[in-house]
Amino acid sequence: MIERLHRTLGHWNGLPVAALILAAGFVSADVAPSRAQGIEIRGPIEDVPTLKDREGTAQTDPNFNTTVVPRSDPSAEDETPEGDFGTLTLEATLTSDGQAIDNGLTWRVFQQGIGINAQPRLVQTAQEPTPTLRLPQGTYFVNAAYGQANLTRRIVVLANGRLLERFVLNAGGLRAEVGISAGLPPPIQSVRIRIYSDESDQAGRRKLIANNVKPGVVVRLNAGIYHLESRIGRANAVVKSQVSVEAGKLTRAKITHEAALITFKLVAQAGGEAIAGTEWTVLAENGDVVRESVGALPRHMLAPGGYTVSAVLDGRSYRRRFRVLSGQNSDVEVLRR
Repeated sequence: MIERLHRTLGHWNGLPVAALILAAGFVSADVAPSRAQGIEIRGPIEDVPTLKDREGTAQTDPNFNTTVVPRSDPSAEDETPEGDFGTLTLEATLTSDGQAIDNGLTWRVFQQGIGINAQPRLVQTAQEPTPTLRLPQGTYFVNAAYGQANLTRRIVVLANGRLLERFVLNAGGLRAEVGISAGLPPPIQSVRIRIYSDESDQAGRRKLIANNVKPGVVVRLNAGIYHLESRIGRANAVVKSQVSVEAGKLTRAKITHEAALITFKLVAQAGGEAIAGTEWTVLAENGDVVRESVGALPRHMLAPGGYTVSAVLDGRSYRRRFRVLSGQNSDVEVLRR
C-alpha cells in the first residue's frame, strides 16, 4: 500500500524553489544570436556517448537554448589557435521560474566526434553550480546532473564568443518512508527501495533508475512517473507501486508492508535451544521456494499467508506448517524427532 503526498517546497536540500529566473539563452553583445537549433534530451548520463549529431532537428520551443552556429568545423583542442576559443557559462534551475541551483550539480561536457561513427568524448567535468568553461570552437553535448535528474543539451561554441546557458532540469524530489502494518517500524538496515522508469521494453522490463535507496532519503529525479519496489529482507515482503514526481516539488511516498518477522528454530524439545548448522527452506502454499538459509536462528520478513518450513540436519528433514499474520512477529519451532 502506498500513499502519496505532494507539497510545494519552501526549501528543499537547501535549495529554495521560488520564482526568480526565466530560463532562456543569453549571448553577449559581441556575438550575434541565431535561431535555436540542436537537440535536448532528458535521461541518464549513460545515454550521452550514444548521441549523434542530428542536423535539421531545430527546436521550436523558445526556451531551447542552443544559440550560436560554428563558423568552421571544430578541430582538436591541441591544434586550436588561441583566438578560436570561446567561453561557456552554465547554470541550472529546477523549474522555468525557479532560482539557480547552488549546490549538488555535476556538469559534463562531451565534444562531438568527427565522422559518421564517431562518438562524443568527455572533455571537461565541473561541480561548481555556475562554472565558466573555456572551450575550442565547435559542437558539444553538455550534461547537467542533479542526483538522478539529468538534462543534456547540444551547444555550439563560437570562437571569441561568450555564452550563458541556463538549463531547466524540470526536476523534483522523491522521499519514500517505509512501515509495517500495525505501526511496527521495519528493520531499516534490511529495507531496499528500487526506482524504475515508467517506460518498459518489449519484454516488459523497466530501466533501473536508482538502487538501494534508503527510507527518508530524498532522491532527485526528472519530473515524470516512476515505479517503486520496496523490499524488506530477501524473502517475499515486497510492495510495488507507481508514483508521480512533479517539478519543483517533493513527493513523499508512504509505503506500508503487510508482513511479519519470523524466527526459525530447530529444537530437540519445545522451548529448547536452537540447533546450529541447520539448513532451512521456506515454501509457499503452492510449493514455490520463498527463502533458503543456514543457521541456528534465521529470521525472515514474510508476507501474510500459509507456509511450510523444512529444516535439514545431518541428512534428516523435519517439517512444519505455519501461518503468518501481518504485523505479528513470531517464532516458529520445528521439533527434531
